[in-house]
Amino acid sequence: MIFGSVYRHYVNKVESKGRTKQELHQVIEWLTGFDDKKLQQLIDEKATFETFFKRATLICQKLPSKWLKNEPMRTVVMFLCERFDRPEILEQLQIKSVDSVKYLPGAVLWNVEGTNYSKSVMLKLMVT
Repeated sequence: MIFGSVYRHYVNKVESKGRTKQELHQVIEWLTGFDDKKLQQLIDEKATFETFFKRATLICQKLPSKWLKNEPMRTVVMFLCERFDRPEILEQLQIKSVDSVKYLPGAVLWNVEGTNYSKSVMLKLMVT
């Protein structure tokens, strides 16, 4: 999937929530290290999400090594709004044993085996 084709939906979503494109860029830069110029370069070159995350060194360096290149597992990054951005959020999520979850300022990293994906409480949070 091409990052740029989804990026415009990110912009529309944040703007519909009363936020700005620049605020979105600040979060992306904080998590990935991509400044506005690098972000536009990725869009212009029609980079895939695979390429995007291979180049996104900041958040990728924070992933536990056992989560990387683990085919039966799925890893998802959920970005937190300011209201929920605190380490205690993990205690409030009532995480099931099928989930592996790690808090980072601004995000929750979630890893779950593909066969347990539908059993995860994290999936319910992502779609609400």
